[in-house]
Amino acid sequence: MSQVGGFRLWLLGLIATIAGATISFTWVDVPVARHFAFNANRFGMINAGFSGVALLTFEAAVVSFLLLRRIVRGQLAPLSKAILVAALASMCAYILNEAIFKFLFGIPSPSEMLFQSAPHAVHFLSGNAEDGFPSGHMMLSGAFAGALMRFYPRIRGWLLALLGAGELILVWGDWHFVSDVIAGAFLGITIGLLIAAPRAMDLASDLAGRTGRLSRRLA
Repeated sequence: MSQVGGFRLWLLGLIATIAGATISFTWVDVPVARHFAFNANRFGMINAGFSGVALLTFEAAVVSFLLLRRIVRGQLAPLSKAILVAALASMCAYILNEAIFKFLFGIPSPSEMLFQSAPHAVHFLSGNAEDGFPSGHMMLSGAFAGALMRFYPRIRGWLLALLGAGELILVWGDWHFVSDVIAGAFLGITIGLLIAAPRAMDLASDLAGRTGRLSRRLA
């Protein structure tokens, strides 16, 4: 796919995401969250095991292992390289979400609305890490999937299907509003695609090479 065609497709996705998230936020989020409210406190162990921090820690361990393997062996197999880039993209997306996006929008999570009487509304520049928009889980998984799409375009459909299943699970478990997962998936995929873009990869390789040469000169 050409760069122009890819940008047009992304732009259509952006428009669809804004429309879908807006419609969901206005008419869908609250009724759906109340319908699944009985699930909110039934999956405490699952919530702890698959929390954003737990997943981020796992990805950090994977990245560390692959980097160590790269140092020892001098190179990585294509699949290992793809996983390394995808995990790094995923970690970056999660950090950006916690540090910027959630603070920017300040939209409470379903549990805050249901059990803490927090209004389902936008509080610009007043958010915190406990808020739900965008979904951190979808940012993590979306960025991972987006990066893999660069390396393996043929499995794009399967990756999108898995992301869709993840969205349904997050809404069913009442961890997130519908608008949370819609926005999180799109933003995550976008970050993954950008980080794994060929030009970005070439720039990273060039910077790594220059850093290595500079270190050898200083040694």
